[in-house]
Amino acid sequence: MKNTIFYKKWLRFIIGAFFILMLLIFALQEYAVYKIDSIISEKLPAQIELNYNSMALNLFVNTINIKDVKFKVLPDNKLGKEINIGASKINIKGLDYWALWKKECVIVRKISVYNTDIEQKDNATNLIDLAIKNAFFELKKFKTSADIAKQKIPFNYSNASLNLDSLTYNLTDFEILTIKALSYRNQNLKTGAISVKTKYDVSELSNKIDKERDHVQLQIKNSIAKNLTLSVLNDSLKIEAEQFKFNQSNLKLYRDKTLPDDVHTKLLYSAMLRKLPIKLQIDTLLLNGQNISYTEKVLNEIQPTPILFKRWSARIDNLSNINQEKTHVKCTALFIDDAPIELNFNFNTANRNDSFEASIIIKNLKIKAINPFLESNAQVRANGVFQELYLTVSGNYIKSSGDMKMKYEDFQFQILDENRLGVKKLVTTIANLFTNDGSKTDANGYRYGEINVERDKTKSFFNYLWLNTKDGLKNTVTGNGKKRK
Repeated sequence: MKNTIFYKKWLRFIIGAFFILMLLIFALQEYAVYKIDSIISEKLPAQIELNYNSMALNLFVNTINIKDVKFKVLPDNKLGKEINIGASKINIKGLDYWALWKKECVIVRKISVYNTDIEQKDNATNLIDLAIKNAFFELKKFKTSADIAKQKIPFNYSNASLNLDSLTYNLTDFEILTIKALSYRNQNLKTGAISVKTKYDVSELSNKIDKERDHVQLQIKNSIAKNLTLSVLNDSLKIEAEQFKFNQSNLKLYRDKTLPDDVHTKLLYSAMLRKLPIKLQIDTLLLNGQNISYTEKVLNEIQPTPILFKRWSARIDNLSNINQEKTHVKCTALFIDDAPIELNFNFNTANRNDSFEASIIIKNLKIKAINPFLESNAQVRANGVFQELYLTVSGNYIKSSGDMKMKYEDFQFQILDENRLGVKKLVTTIANLFTNDGSKTDANGYRYGEINVERDKTKSFFNYLWLNTKDGLKNTVTGNGKKRK
């Protein structure tokens, strides 16, 4: 009898304790929801709005599910950028309640966000600057607080995963970037098609600008990045990758030269990297493609002819503005009529004089093949074959010097009149008197020329290379052809 009473007392105690424990857990859950709500309503900056349909918290498995989330970042004024984020669900696992209660710091084992759409709108123009569709992302060992939220990356994490269907971003008022099917997992990035395009056709662009600007059509089939990480270095966003590869990249550039020149100072690549607002370290960048074409419209009356590079590839080692090592670039292609061309150059981002070294090799170039481009752009028609051309040059942002070595034959040219329909015979005859056709060479069949060029700072690096090439050609075909001692 006594045992029965004893067991009944213990059973009532256990049942009572269980219900008390359940009430305590329920109270703790309600308090945790209240605490999270209060942090959202009281601790978020005034320009941030966060709303959701429901929040479910389970202390037994330590999970939180938030449904139909709407997140908005309002600009400081009506002319700023407004960000809107919508997600069907946010799943949080392993929330540290002690840190949330005592330190008001959010620490979770894993946070997953589903079916996310993101838009950044320019309120001045009411246009969408950035649009991300149907994204899923996941962060492990997530941590944020009031202090961390003020940093460039407003949270810390140990590992991230991301998938999205599409991304569209307005690079400028004239160019737009589109990326299809992007995924990031285990520090490896993959994308589908990438494009950078001018928003208007060629004639529309010319009507909208008051000085020359490239009309761009860049298409990339896909890309892969290995060991890609994001971090913060000295309050700047830092991007690092072991390798970045862009496959089947094809580029068309068109420039209307009937418009006024853009005369602002152009930076060389070393200065561009040095002045980036982010820190960058890509060990190897690889690109390949079918065609690069560049077209210049010089006169309204003349149909422009593109200059074409086929089956091209490029490798850039140490693309960096962090370390003190040189950046090395190697490009190869078939130039117009299948003439192999190779460009090598290097520079050091840390060098404030923007010093560089470059070399160009061209073989078996039939000059007649580039006559359509020469006629429309240089008012010249030429004949002959450049069997071998070697250029080496070194310089900085002010001037450069170098040497050229050529083996060529039967070279002659004609200077055309302004409408490109006739030949200036007298000027052509006089010019050819001072031009060697390739017959006066050294024992190995080469002629030599010197290069001394002052840079036009309103032009690009490739214009700088062209000035060096043009000076070398002039001195090789019109000089004594002897090698500098």
